[in-house]
Amino acid sequence: LYTVRTADLAKNAWNTDLWMLTLPERGRAEDIRLTRNPKSDTRPRWRPDGRLFAFLSVRDDADGKAGKPALYLMDPRSGEPWKLYGHPTAIRAFAWSPDGQWIAFTAQDEAPADEKQRRETGEDVSYQGTPGPSTHLWLLDVATRHARRVTGGTDFSVSAFDVAPDGKTIAFSAAPSPRITDAWKSDLFLVSTDSGAVAKKLTDNPGPDESPALSPDGN
Repeated sequence: LYTVRTADLAKNAWNTDLWMLTLPERGRAEDIRLTRNPKSDTRPRWRPDGRLFAFLSVRDDADGKAGKPALYLMDPRSGEPWKLYGHPTAIRAFAWSPDGQWIAFTAQDEAPADEKQRRETGEDVSYQGTPGPSTHLWLLDVATRHARRVTGGTDFSVSAFDVAPDGKTIAFSAAPSPRITDAWKSDLFLVSTDSGAVAKKLTDNPGPDESPALSPDGN
């Protein structure tokens, strides 16, 4: 699976769609276009069993307004993609659990009404005023489509993360606030996927600690 990004000069907009390349070892190599969404389809990730894949998609709402990035599923062998889950705010990144039963994802907390108003008037709240909402980890049960929070609060804002091979823990990097000028202060944390777990801080270095990757044995 891969993405192809094209420019629509007339509309001054970008569009990203999903494609699949069949390997020569399985027959004639062939490029197959999987989506034709006029907005954006990105970050395709195979389910561990290889039968379906999930991706982030921006699609128009029923009223015609552009929606937020939401999770979609697709069977590349047939049919159209279908919406799995839409969060109140945009989903930024996600990863499958090893057994394919749940998906971990990050999303920014909802902004207070006054901050939304300031954004609409053109204020860059990333630099001005309060830091803005933090980004946190969530777990989505694929079968029930119910999402529960894993991290929360204003002590840190999550960026990258990695799910352990046994699915019992998630390592993530986080800055002390969502303010852009605090990004270089990020540290590494570890949290259990059990409900109610508290994240444990692993590093406390003066520079940025980012992009955690757990070993195959999870240790």
